[in-house]
Amino acid sequence: MMTSVAGSPRHPPRLGLWTFDATADRLGWLRGEIRDSLSGTHVDQGAVDLAVTEAVANVVRHAYRGGAGEVMIAIERAGDEVIVAVRDFGIGSDGFQAQIRETGGMGLPLIRAVADHVRLEPTTAGTLLLMRFSASDA
Repeated sequence: MMTSVAGSPRHPPRLGLWTFDATADRLGWLRGEIRDSLSGTHVDQGAVDLAVTEAVANVVRHAYRGGAGEVMIAIERAGDEVIVAVRDFGIGSDGFQAQIRETGGMGLPLIRAVADHVRLEPTTAGTLLLMRFSASDA
């Protein structure tokens, strides 16, 4: 919802917030939600979609060691940038480094290649991945 401040439109900082079961079958639904939430922004929507898809796929594969769990995604506008947070409540730092050594996958390198800034924060209560995407020149 857009509100007006002194007669000029103001974009809300929060573009989307979702918490859902961390299962691969939710990725198609999520792509549509991301696409809708980024409408009106000037970021590379394909890059955001790819990074979030990879991040959630990593949660599905690694965070809960084959068990059930949830993933939370928040997308916010910060000036001309979009900040995306992907949070799980899985193994966190207790198993995080071992998982990286065991899998050696392409998810994080791919995310780092398409996002302007990436910060990964494993804790004892899950993992938080923050990604920043700047407005595209197009």
